Amino acid sequence: MSETTYISEELIMEGTLDSSGSAVVIAGRFKGELRAKDVLLESNSVFDGNLIADKVTLGGLVKGEVAANTLNVSSSARVEGNLKTNSLSIDLGAEVAGNISRIS
Repeated sequence: MSETTYISEELIMEGTLDSSGSAVVIAGRFKGELRAKDVLLESNSVFDGNLIADKVTLGGLVKGEVAANTLNVSSSARVEGNLKTNSLSIDLGAEVAGNISRIS
């Protein structure tokens, strides 16, 4: 069973987080580079930087680059940046401003 790293609503984290073998859930703020197996950005989260993961669900404010094999943009998400993915789902109400491309 893999572990999950949780960044709570009260937490502001800046730097590089490499959690390639496990999941990361962000409810607070993260600025920097994040690598993980699975990432969930909750609806009140703020992410600013580069995110690389196998599976990503975006629910908060995202500024920067996101690369994921499977990417879901929830209705509460606001994305300002570039998305790279092989499988994309964007829920009604989500806001995306940027480029979307396939991972090659």
